[in-house]
Amino acid sequence: MKKDISVILRNYFSVQENVFSVSDFIAYLKSKGIKLSFDEALGILNSSNYVFPLINDEFITRAGVFTNKWFSIKPSKEEIKKDRLVLGHRCMPFINPDIPPCDIKIITPTARPFPRFDTFSMNFALDVFAFYGEGYVIPYIINDRANKDFSLQSVQDSLPNQTSLTCWTLSQVAGRKMNYGERLLCRVVDWPSNTIEVQLIEKELPQNKEELQITVDDLQRERWYNYFEKGFLESFEKNGPSGSIEEQLALLFLENIDVLCVKNCGSSEEFLRHTKQIGFANYGVESRIWRTNEVVPYVGNWNNEISDELMLAEISSNFTPQIIDAYLHQNLFCKNHLKPTKTIEEIAACIFPPSLIMNKVERTAILLNLEKRNDILNKKYLGSFDNDIAPLRERTLNLFTQVNKLMCSIGGAKLDMKKFPQSELVILTQLYGHIINIIDELENIFLRLKFPVNDVMLSLNGMEETFIEIKSVLERSKAKLFKESFKIV
Repeated sequence: MKKDISVILRNYFSVQENVFSVSDFIAYLKSKGIKLSFDEALGILNSSNYVFPLINDEFITRAGVFTNKWFSIKPSKEEIKKDRLVLGHRCMPFINPDIPPCDIKIITPTARPFPRFDTFSMNFALDVFAFYGEGYVIPYIINDRANKDFSLQSVQDSLPNQTSLTCWTLSQVAGRKMNYGERLLCRVVDWPSNTIEVQLIEKELPQNKEELQITVDDLQRERWYNYFEKGFLESFEKNGPSGSIEEQLALLFLENIDVLCVKNCGSSEEFLRHTKQIGFANYGVESRIWRTNEVVPYVGNWNNEISDELMLAEISSNFTPQIIDAYLHQNLFCKNHLKPTKTIEEIAACIFPPSLIMNKVERTAILLNLEKRNDILNKKYLGSFDNDIAPLRERTLNLFTQVNKLMCSIGGAKLDMKKFPQSELVILTQLYGHIINIIDELENIFLRLKFPVNDVMLSLNGMEETFIEIKSVLERSKAKLFKESFKIV
């Protein structure tokens, strides 16, 4: 019986809260009928978004790090007025990063409030989802269960003034009506089921309401902001921009868990209003949290030692078998519809451009494997099942061919990445990753029936325009650096 390893992995990472070794992981998989070598198991653990590496080939899961760890939420004026609570990004990074906020469950010490839908200003929605980063905020808002009538297409030109969001009755969550300035103390109590416990932090008010009173809690929270800022500044040097804002926060809390996950804690969103040293920054077509008024570089202290190999490392870490299948499927579609097709050699050149230096034996092996895979796909190809997504796949592959060619050309040149325009390098690698994600989803047969073809077509418009803008800049830079690398002897 074929084992669904992805389900087994998710189950293990969701419930494993103790530190574990590679050997422990191998033993668990063996008990489920899956045999892996040490290197294979290590590769899975190092690439998983659910796991943090420690030392001596030991690991800990997000569930192990963040279960029962304190964080807080300070409701906005709009939430207080409406008696509603929206989670948005506020449970980040404590909750499963693959779970949308509308699927989180809330319990209190005395009750289980149920979610509902309500209308909020778009400005509030943009603020409360901001940590998902540029390019992802709107999709998260639109894809909320409360927004069944909206689509990305419908908001491409302008955003509405209001939007519906999943929320909870705030007075039910807190146990009473809340006042602005009060906060909720939270913790994940069941990581696999995405359940958080929420309770009101009772604050002793001054007898004279006009008197400004600084409490011990306020002083401790101010100290928390200082720890948060210091930790972030150190993380920038050690971890760089990471893969997302969520990952930046996850590493920050992991490395400073004892001083940040305390009952008198602040919140990440409040911190950004509290500090002048750190804020949101553009990072290619995305965004990160970074030092104020500073460009987020592609190369820094965190990866400087391998700067001349970064691009090839990016290619090798992102490349998936689905890319090969997509080219072969598209070729079979063209063949069935009497359209021009590519030879196996031409397909190989799209996937493995000549700038990737290989010997004759390696190239021959690639061609043989492509031929073999093509024969397999040809026998079970269902042309009718391909009709709806083939035009999108063709366009996506055309863009991938161009981006991949430029990536391989720069990576194969072995030039110093620090000397390239950093912003354009970041954008190029992000485009590469985004295109591969689209291809992977296109090759997932379970997503075919509900695949958002029109939305992805819109995204491709922007990606194609962006690539045109950066291509000439990077090519000129490469030519200049290549010329400078030659010295007259």
